[in-house]
Amino acid sequence: MSAARFVRRIAIVWVVMGSLASAGMAHAADPTRASRPPIVIDSPAWAELMALPLKPGEALPFYAADLVEGWGRPVEAIQLRRALLHLHLRIAAGEPFPAAGRVGDVWQQSRSTALSAAELSAAEEAALNRVLLFEPVLAEAPSGGRSDGMALIGPQAPGFWADAAGRRVAAHLRLRNIGPVQMVPQSPMLRLRAAAPGLLLTCAPAGSSASIAAGQSATWWCEAEPPASPQTVQQLRAGRGPALQAGQAEWVSYALQDLASARRMAQALTGRPPVFLQAFAERNSGCEQQGECVRPRVSPPSAETLAADRKRAIAETREDRKSGRRIEALAILIPFAYLLVGVALYVLVARWLGVIPAMALSLVQGPAVAYGFWGRTGRINDYLELVLLLMLASSGVYIAGLGQAVYKRWFANL
Repeated sequence: MSAARFVRRIAIVWVVMGSLASAGMAHAADPTRASRPPIVIDSPAWAELMALPLKPGEALPFYAADLVEGWGRPVEAIQLRRALLHLHLRIAAGEPFPAAGRVGDVWQQSRSTALSAAELSAAEEAALNRVLLFEPVLAEAPSGGRSDGMALIGPQAPGFWADAAGRRVAAHLRLRNIGPVQMVPQSPMLRLRAAAPGLLLTCAPAGSSASIAAGQSATWWCEAEPPASPQTVQQLRAGRGPALQAGQAEWVSYALQDLASARRMAQALTGRPPVFLQAFAERNSGCEQQGECVRPRVSPPSAETLAADRKRAIAETREDRKSGRRIEALAILIPFAYLLVGVALYVLVARWLGVIPAMALSLVQGPAVAYGFWGRTGRINDYLELVLLLMLASSGVYIAGLGQAVYKRWFANL
């Protein structure tokens, strides 16, 4: 029983290890699906995303819209991004930051109140006209060669530039963001009112970025489109034209009616993604979290398949039984082989070295085999294994006694 059980356990361990290794390799080789259904609204991943807080003093979580888009909901992503932009612009225009707000609050508001592109542009205009302060005009030329072929109009029109023909008219100005949040104007236009037909100038940042942090200043270059009329240039030269100051200049914007402009503004306001975002996305990437696991439809097997599977199962069962009988027979022979080898080794040592060395070797042999068994199993699981370990440890006594009897009977007088 003990030897057979030992051999069986070794065989079972190897079979289980092989099965686990095969399963692991199959899982690693399984390719990720190229396309998946969109995330289910109100799934665990969606609920966790909607629970993200809106923190005062930090940028709104525009990355939430990017996650929604990556989860297969582009329409909902557009709605959420525009709703977050609308909230940002309202805060810039003076609305208080929502207390204990969450992404889900913004999402629910976007669903209950449809936000048009015109309303988003109107919110940007209101924010720009409230927070962008005209600082003293600039007399130096902008970088990048924007004013090539142009010169200052004169002291009567500070900040204005024109070419020799009086067709190209531009303004170089410095803007200060006096609002509570960062501003990223998207191709705004500056409308200047005057007695003559007013000027409409398209503006772009004079530097590399359109972002103006709260409390910071930036330089912008604005150029009239279409070209100004000669009458407007004459009024500017005479000092009867508009001035670059509040009350005579107002911002106009249509950019956020374009989805690409809304995306660019959201990306600029987001800045560097938060450190937890990657772990958040990985944790909620499974189909269980997103609620879109699709169970494969399995057709019932045919009669031929069932018959073939039954034959294969019977054949495997017979083979398993044969293999089990062979292992049990081998396990029964192991104790006799161990005893025979021990006795033979005793006789050889007694013959060549004497009885005392042979007896000492046999007595050491038992504990050595027991230690090997202990090292292979690692622990004792039941009383049978404890009995087997004790028998192995004391087997040297039996081998020494039997070996001495055999030696004296047949080999001592040779």
